[in-house]
Amino acid sequence: MKRIPKVLVVSGSDSSGGAGMQADINMCRYCGVYPLSAVSCITVQSPHGLSAIEAVSPDVFRMQLESSLIGDTPDAVKVGMLPSEQHLEILINFLRESNLHNVVVDPVFAPTLGQDKMPRSCWYNSLLVAEILPMIALLTPNIPEFKKLSAFPERNIVDSDIEAFLFHYGLKALLLKGGHADIQELPVVTDKLYIARDVSDNDYHPHNFNNNKIITNNTHGTGCHLSSLIAANLAKGVDLYEAVRVSEIILNLFLKANAALQFCPGNPALRGPVAITNP
Repeated sequence: MKRIPKVLVVSGSDSSGGAGMQADINMCRYCGVYPLSAVSCITVQSPHGLSAIEAVSPDVFRMQLESSLIGDTPDAVKVGMLPSEQHLEILINFLRESNLHNVVVDPVFAPTLGQDKMPRSCWYNSLLVAEILPMIALLTPNIPEFKKLSAFPERNIVDSDIEAFLFHYGLKALLLKGGHADIQELPVVTDKLYIARDVSDNDYHPHNFNNNKIITNNTHGTGCHLSSLIAANLAKGVDLYEAVRVSEIILNLFLKANAALQFCPGNPALRGPVAITNP
């Protein structure tokens, strides 16, 4: 009997269906990968943004993680929203004890709409960040998220900033998503994938993905979709560069196919250019 690869999805539930756990499960299914889940929090979301969030109890969160190891071992892990430092600590201990591989982390700080409803992000805790980053295969921040994670919040990011960040934390790879770059006059933006040749001597090789802008209402959850696609491809045995390349193609095709549809009408703030990679 053929074994199906498995991804453990660790994220929040999105009642609007466009992001979080719902998006992650959809992408795993699309890739032919079986999604296991550990829900970190329940959110109330709509086209008007996030209006409420409730964390899953630490004990239940821990038990969900541990149950993913019963019967078989996940081939990859996708981490999204974590509502507290305690949840991040539980996840760190779980990853350390389970020795899981292919961990993809999307460091969610706050939604575009409804930031005032979110607790202070656990990713501001530099001690916890220093613990988890060496254990993961890929970090997928957008530009504002990277600025919050790093020591370079007030200026444009250059390659040496990324390399210093990766070397400082012993991080194996980082995908910097360029959709938030302040280059509105250009028809393309760039996503940059940095992969360590040798983490011990600060030797990283950047790969640039040139991305078209697409005007669409359906921007909600694109980061969740992309990171879960990457985790699903890693679970299938694809190497990191190819997993990112293929995942950006898939996201691009989804956005193009659905650009004229209205999934979340009613809020102009959700409408705007999205940077995604051409196939």
